[in-house]
Amino acid sequence: MKKRYYIITGTSRGIGEALAKRLLRPGNVLICISRTKNPALHFEANAKDLDLIDIELDLAVTQDVYEVMKNIFRPIRPEEVEDITLINNAGTIHPIRTIGEHEANESVVNNLMVNLTSAIQVTDHFVRATETWSCPRKVVNMSTGAATSAVHGWSAYCSAKAGLRMYAKCLALEQSQRANPVKIVAFAPGVVNTEMQAEIRSADPNSFPEHRKFNDYHSQGQLLDPFTVAKKLIELLNTPDFGKDLEVDVRDML
Repeated sequence: MKKRYYIITGTSRGIGEALAKRLLRPGNVLICISRTKNPALHFEANAKDLDLIDIELDLAVTQDVYEVMKNIFRPIRPEEVEDITLINNAGTIHPIRTIGEHEANESVVNNLMVNLTSAIQVTDHFVRATETWSCPRKVVNMSTGAATSAVHGWSAYCSAKAGLRMYAKCLALEQSQRANPVKIVAFAPGVVNTEMQAEIRSADPNSFPEHRKFNDYHSQGQLLDPFTVAKKLIELLNTPDFGKDLEVDVRDML
């Protein structure tokens, strides 16, 4: 029996974890890539005899990414795949700082590696490894309003996400004339109740003037639940016209 394959980055917490838990079902093969493994996912997969491969990888160490991707695809038999989806979910908000405020070379590089460079590497290998496959191939890039609007203190994050948005446009353009094109969507999940939001709320208000606004989102109950966002993304993946719209905002689906 053919199975549906999902490669998801950043599954140790937040939206990635919620996606993995919702997709951990019979007939699905989950390949999770995170800096740390998720024991809860392992427990559920083992208890229900479900297909889960959990790979521990720091996506900031980009020289390891291609080798990991090769190892992922090596045992997969294309004729046994119903469809395959890559979800570039991993991300980091740090550093939150005014440009030039203090030395931040390492944290800036780490931000760009995790949010942009590794996603490009993973997607590049995904496209190449599945080039001759006849099944549907899909890519989701987690987007954000910060990809199109500057935020004080988020220069690295905004820049990386803007780059990832343009990368999605380039991939869609290049695949548009292929016989079996990779379909891609840049998916904006809204403001979600995740650990990243907690990190944003703990930022220094002097470096992040919008600090109060994000605290208000939390105190006023305006944050979306990650499992609701995951549900909507899976619904989008299952629609026959996935990829028709390059950019999709979850708030338009609620």
